[in-house]
Amino acid sequence: NEPPFLYVKDLGYWDSRMGALNVSVRRNIWLAYTIIRAVSTLIIGIIFMAMVLNKKIRRKPYNLFLIYLMIPDLVYNIPGGVVYFMNFIAGAHISVTACKIESFCTVFGLSGNCWINTLIALELYRMLKDSYIRKHYFPPSVRTVSIRCLTAYLFCASISAIGSVNFSKLPYKTMLLIGGTACIPSPYDSISAIIFYIVITPLLLYIPFGIVTYVTVCIIRRGISQRRENRREC
Repeated sequence: NEPPFLYVKDLGYWDSRMGALNVSVRRNIWLAYTIIRAVSTLIIGIIFMAMVLNKKIRRKPYNLFLIYLMIPDLVYNIPGGVVYFMNFIAGAHISVTACKIESFCTVFGLSGNCWINTLIALELYRMLKDSYIRKHYFPPSVRTVSIRCLTAYLFCASISAIGSVNFSKLPYKTMLLIGGTACIPSPYDSISAIIFYIVITPLLLYIPFGIVTYVTVCIIRRGISQRRENRREC
């Protein structure tokens, strides 16, 4: 007998089974997800451990930025890969808790990566700007880098946890989508859709993307590679 499939109805947010794929297709998709996450974890994990275990590398601020950049990727890949593998073995979603963990790690991994990339872009811009105007550049200390990155983690984790809370009035909730194979955040009515796409999504994705775009435009407009007298202010 097929193990009970965790439909969105079981999460208490939806009562439709439309679009659910059959067991064999879901298992193949979960296996593919597991393999992708495992390969990604192996590659990132080797680089991460090599940098973390080297004290000299850890003391350099930009290397530390890279270490913090890899952590959201590991959070995204490891728990999600484990959940997908367990779903593959069982032939169904194993529990509501696992579904919410998967959703949290997905949101945190993606948003955390975006915000750490934004912090790196801002620091690189400051370095290039100071170098261009012939001002001595002072890189951030290891403590400063850690505070910035941990603050970004806390911000992303706070918003990512919304989908794991059992409360009726929230901007989004964990739902089963993509044919019932993935637990990801989604709006559940018109009001939550407005909040989700106008407030939550910009906070996690659009704002960091906009900052990186702005920094890139400023670098181009200032003409850092040009002669100083030909530069343009941004």
